[in-house]
Amino acid sequence: MTWKQGLTALLLLGALLVPSAAQDQRVGLSAMDIAAVRPLTLTSLEPRKDLMYDRRYMKLAGGSDVYDAPNGAVVRHLDPGYVYVTALKDEGDWTRINRSEWVPTSTLQSMSYAMSPFTGIPLPAEALPLPHPIGWALDDTYVSSAPGIDPNKDDPNAVMVHQYDVLNFYSSTIITDENGAARTWYQIGPDQWLHQYHVSKFEPLKTLPEGVDTDLWFAVDLYEQNITLYRGTTPIFVTLTTTGRDRWPTYEGIFHIYFRAERENMSWGTVGDDYYMIEEVPWTMYFDDGRALHGEYWHNRLGTRRSHGCVNMSITDAHYMYEQVAAFLGPDAKANTPGPAVYIFSSDGDGTQI
Repeated sequence: MTWKQGLTALLLLGALLVPSAAQDQRVGLSAMDIAAVRPLTLTSLEPRKDLMYDRRYMKLAGGSDVYDAPNGAVVRHLDPGYVYVTALKDEGDWTRINRSEWVPTSTLQSMSYAMSPFTGIPLPAEALPLPHPIGWALDDTYVSSAPGIDPNKDDPNAVMVHQYDVLNFYSSTIITDENGAARTWYQIGPDQWLHQYHVSKFEPLKTLPEGVDTDLWFAVDLYEQNITLYRGTTPIFVTLTTTGRDRWPTYEGIFHIYFRAERENMSWGTVGDDYYMIEEVPWTMYFDDGRALHGEYWHNRLGTRRSHGCVNMSITDAHYMYEQVAAFLGPDAKANTPGPAVYIFSSDGDGTQI
């Protein structure tokens, strides 16, 4: 089952089993335990194709001069780097990217292939409290039959999960690898286990973080690479995100949204090193200097660290979050009206704060 079909989150009839001698050294839940449950359906948002494809997002490979007309005069130069623009009109071998700005069409590459269709999960009141954590697979990978062992990929009955499949985490155990590092393994079905590196797990925070002073607020878990929208202490929506790499970190702490824009041009860095220039970043909400919550159209690797410090989401999810904030602030709110709190933190493999 994939995210497109929604999530069947299983309500356990009892507490999760804890590995013990009384279980004959068995780890996790048996097939009988998992079968003895009643289902509850949680449905992911429908991808908003009207928002995803209302523009022709393009990557500008290798930099280019920008002209005032096809075969016209040079008006500026776009340096090489992570450069993304919006194609507005084609005319022969030329493409208009802004008012009175044209580049050779040959310098552009469509980003439609990279547009992430992923969407997060609204959490209705009847689904709460969640009986166990839920989450997503971050890549295509085979499932192990027990924690700590490699999957048997040659087995014709080997089970594979795919990127963005929604998962139920029935239990977990910690295994020390050959390098002495303790790693968490999660049970996702009868005799089905995944290493923590392959998943993003969501477990609601147990208490309101000190410093969160708005009823509507965001929690961004840097460890699990997911973001949750809360109302009070109740989670109402959760999805995957992408935050900053070590070189360009997303800092922990309590922040507040201070400026919003439906479309925002972003540029930063050193040409030849880490330079980027991205036009029309959708559904942008700044919270820490130049760092913002926003949609992205240039990659499909949500759940991994790869940004320059911002908190990326799919376009559908970013629009959903933006609209929730707009409704919270009211119709008279301006772009710079102070908004909800943003709590950036890092959890360990068991979901506890560190």
